[in-house]
Amino acid sequence: DEGAYETLDYLIEAAERHGIRLNLVLADNWDHNGGIAKYVDWVDSASEHGDFFVDENVRELYRWHVEETLTRTNGHTGREYREEPAIAMWELCNEPRLEGDDTTTIDDRAGALESWFEEMAAFVHDLDDNHLVSSGTEGFYTREDRTEWFYGDWTAQDFVRHHSVDGIDVCSFHMYPHWWNLPLGYCSTWIAEHVRDAHERIGKPAYLGEFNVNREEGLERRNRFLAEWYETADAYNCDAASIWQI
Repeated sequence: DEGAYETLDYLIEAAERHGIRLNLVLADNWDHNGGIAKYVDWVDSASEHGDFFVDENVRELYRWHVEETLTRTNGHTGREYREEPAIAMWELCNEPRLEGDDTTTIDDRAGALESWFEEMAAFVHDLDDNHLVSSGTEGFYTREDRTEWFYGDWTAQDFVRHHSVDGIDVCSFHMYPHWWNLPLGYCSTWIAEHVRDAHERIGKPAYLGEFNVNREEGLERRNRFLAEWYETADAYNCDAASIWQI
């Protein structure tokens, strides 16, 4: 969509003027903007959400989109996107999940995600050696020592395993207590354990890419918890925090 790219050209140039570094997302798990569902619609050999990660025709279409984007010449700056200093990082996909009801054919869903991350991170790096690459995941764990769903294998995400992939430069995690049934008082622990695991177990930076307190909680309660979470992120040297949404 040339019109969309022209808007992005302007945004990248404006970000550079204002000293802002961008984290640009190459796909979306959710279908409110098209997302993975649109790829599945476009490809005749695909029929379900999980095919996005395993169907070779879908993977080829995604790689085509990535190459078209990274090698686009910005009409405002005259540089290809892969040369743009205002871009800090590419996210392979926003909140990629391979839930149990997303597929009838994939037994090892975590393995399928890992394979996709390995291939696509390497593909981006082959085209662009100037920018960081991240998974874009919510940071769910797959752990046997916890019973809560966000530590289970329901989403197929495994924070430590998937961010240990060589081509992934930065560890991504999100935090939505309202939607996840994650107690507000537990969120500082969620931040601390992700940053600690990223730094000490994986050896990579960590960024809290999305988070917020729902407005139904009230302004005073929202401000109190946001302040607490920023303090926790500072205390554990979280490498970045980006509230969703301003």
